[in-house]
Amino acid sequence: MNNRELSEGPAGKRRGLLFGLSAAAALAAAALLTATHSQAIQFAQADEEPAEEEELAPAEETAPPRDAESIARGLTLYRDSLRCVMCHAWDGHVARVEGEPLAADLTRTQLTYDQLIEVVACGRPATGMPNHLRGSYTDAHPCYGLVFADMTNDMYPRRALGQTNEQGITDVVNYIVDVYVGKEMTFDNCVLYYQREAPQCERFRPQ
Repeated sequence: MNNRELSEGPAGKRRGLLFGLSAAAALAAAALLTATHSQAIQFAQADEEPAEEEELAPAEETAPPRDAESIARGLTLYRDSLRCVMCHAWDGHVARVEGEPLAADLTRTQLTYDQLIEVVACGRPATGMPNHLRGSYTDAHPCYGLVFADMTNDMYPRRALGQTNEQGITDVVNYIVDVYVGKEMTFDNCVLYYQREAPQCERFRPQ
């Protein structure tokens, strides 16, 4: 990473200190920071027991009131613009991508609403989860207390297939919480996703 002239003020002093570290020390420090946040930003693993049906997932408990217009925008972002479907599948479970580790199962995540916002916006450093917020890891939108100048190249999140603004991040998280988190797919939500009564929806059709 090329050095550049540091700006004055607290942000410049902070980056100046980090640039003084060796690359190995910087990586170790960032790894420690990631470990400190591991429980806060870790999705539930596929082999964990699902929550009992009467219990709400943390994201449902902490989400704002339902916003149908935001959820509709979030569906379009999830499916088309941000391409979340490539890793998390159309139904929020896991899409197997050859040569890639399995993504999180969104139906079983134990993240809170605010944690989902952060993970979708910022991705997860040094993993396959991309940062979807345009301008993330900058002074305007630091992530996990970091900006790009604090990080080595191998710590950067995966390049996103699409990015959006803060409202877009809120919209896609609202869609994820409304349709996937702690829920089973329904016929109506399947039809909304495919915009038609697709063959994939038949198994969810009410009897």
